[in-house]
Amino acid sequence: MSNSFKGKVYDFLIISAIYFLIAFSAFACCKLLYTERSDPKDITFISEVVSEDYKELISVGDEIYDTITKRSIGQIEKLDILDTGVGIRFKFTVFATRAPKGEGLRTASLWLRCARL
Repeated sequence: MSNSFKGKVYDFLIISAIYFLIAFSAFACCKLLYTERSDPKDITFISEVVSEDYKELISVGDEIYDTITKRSIGQIEKLDILDTGVGIRFKFTVFATRAPKGEGLRTASLWLRCARL
């Protein structure tokens, strides 16, 4: 075999390997970042303590979004406001079509750090 032919084969193999590495990386990132759609279920969250000024910013029917993936989790079905003496906590139940990836949740007007119950 000539050096020219060997060079073309090696170039093809290297370029193919780079292409497949990039494609696999993009696929792996999407798989890790975005959750699969699951059967709808109720998930209950409780927020960290926030100021009482935020009491009017969340209501039943608001859409909840995951702050990492920016995807909708669902709508608030039930909302309880718990007074802690230092501030308030929101305890809300969401009819969720997806599970959140992190602790951060948001509505159109408020960002919250929440824990799952």
